[in-house]
Amino acid sequence: MNRQLVQLQPGELDCIATIGDDGELVIDTEAVASCLSRAMRLVGIRVGVAGADCLRHGDGTPEPATRNLTGIWWLYHGDDTALVGGFVVDGLAMTITTEGEGEAPLAEGVEIIGLATRAIASQYDGAEMVDVGLVKVPSPSGEKPVRVAVTRDHRIRRPQDILSAGELRNFESGQLGLVIVQLIGAEKALVIQLGI
Repeated sequence: MNRQLVQLQPGELDCIATIGDDGELVIDTEAVASCLSRAMRLVGIRVGVAGADCLRHGDGTPEPATRNLTGIWWLYHGDDTALVGGFVVDGLAMTITTEGEGEAPLAEGVEIIGLATRAIASQYDGAEMVDVGLVKVPSPSGEKPVRVAVTRDHRIRRPQDILSAGELRNFESGQLGLVIVQLIGAEKALVIQLGI
């Protein structure tokens, strides 16, 4: 496993992990991917943020210098395989690891996504498979589209790391649901339903 240490600038950390008005961390996945791309000189990196936190003062106020993130990065090769690694941000220090080549952590293969889509559609009475990775399920207001995603790594769980920008807007406005099928070994899966 290769390891690389990168010194972030304060402005980069502010872009990656902003402290919101409510004191919670707001993570910009694209900013994380951009920092990783620059450091590793690779174009097209995707990321999944597994955890984000910071220390807090006694009154609950966050301490900006202690922001930290952990997650996974990957670079698709186009055949459902990818170069995969991890990252840890601890204040202004970013450690990047390269785990190696393997199956893409967010599946793009039509066969596996199609199988998951059919399985999810079969769980809802009146559901209809619209396309590979997309079903419509009955809802109180008619039908609701639901994106089906297949992950092979537990570090990919946030809608922001799975959905396109347009899909994310629809998800956040309640117009799109998301089902994450997280593969566990060869024969098991954890199904996470969001916004359904």
